[in-house]
Amino acid sequence: MSIVKNYLDLIDSAVAKDKVGKLLQYSGLFLKWYYQKQTQNVDLATRFAALQSGCALARKLFRFSKSLVYTEQIRNILKQGQTLSPTDVFKILSSIGMAIYFFVDHIIFLVQIGVIKNLDIERLKKWSNSGWFYGVLFAILADIVVYKILASKDESRLTKADSLQKSKLHIAFVKNITDLQIAGWLAKKATFLSEGWVGLMGIIHSLVALWELYPPK
Repeated sequence: MSIVKNYLDLIDSAVAKDKVGKLLQYSGLFLKWYYQKQTQNVDLATRFAALQSGCALARKLFRFSKSLVYTEQIRNILKQGQTLSPTDVFKILSSIGMAIYFFVDHIIFLVQIGVIKNLDIERLKKWSNSGWFYGVLFAILADIVVYKILASKDESRLTKADSLQKSKLHIAFVKNITDLQIAGWLAKKATFLSEGWVGLMGIIHSLVALWELYPPK
């Protein structure tokens, strides 16, 4: 019963709800690709395409106003009043990209449900996904700078906090590298990737993120 209780506690979190939605969304994309390309089962491909698009729309509601999280991160870095380090610069650029991604995504959501009319949704998607791509790319660069600093330390000099940070960076690399491929594909910067591969990247990201959140604190 503790597993069930932990799951119920976990799913109370908005972040966990979003990751479950992402798991279903990209599972739908992967299975759509599989049944469309590998077995030519049009009926199942259509059903899983509906799962993918439905979950994608539902997730937008969970993330409404999330652009403010990244504008606040930028403000917190700048208000320190110190000379910006390379890590700070990369974090600011990452937050700008992610703020653009979510802000435009909010507009896309309102267009999709019919609140806003007469906007080019495909252009909005390109802007949003490009923001996501560059946001993730700069987040990876920020993490690489931090990781290089930690890796340069002698193992005997690493504190528990350093070791924990390295472990967290390993997880962040997996999540960001999978997201970078998804965002690149959606923004038409990585068109060589297949729907199946992108779906698999989304599944891996979601499982790693849920593993990181479980059990709930």
